[in-house]
Amino acid sequence: KVQHSISRCSSSGDHVRLWTAERVLSVTLLAAIPAAFFMPTIPVETFLALTLTVHGHWGIEALVHDYVRPSVFGDIIPKLSVAIVYGISVVTFGSLCYFIFTDVGIVNAVSMLWKL
Repeated sequence: KVQHSISRCSSSGDHVRLWTAERVLSVTLLAAIPAAFFMPTIPVETFLALTLTVHGHWGIEALVHDYVRPSVFGDIIPKLSVAIVYGISVVTFGSLCYFIFTDVGIVNAVSMLWKL
């Protein structure tokens, strides 16, 4: 007789804390977006860039964990995929900071796009 058991391994362990952190971040974004438009300063826009990057990172990381499973792809590809997600997030945040510090910033860029 063959027994099949499905066990889900957690990479981080505490899902309740992560879920709470995701909700806190979402509520923070509700305040950070208007704050950046009313006060488009470098610190506020950097905070906006950080919150947007973390929000996107957690969403994409969840997709990778859900769909790039070790049972389907083996052990290497899922770990590589998560590493790529981290790399993309770091590059995204760095690029947004570079844009904020050396160009018009996120809010002014969005305003310029709206004027088109």
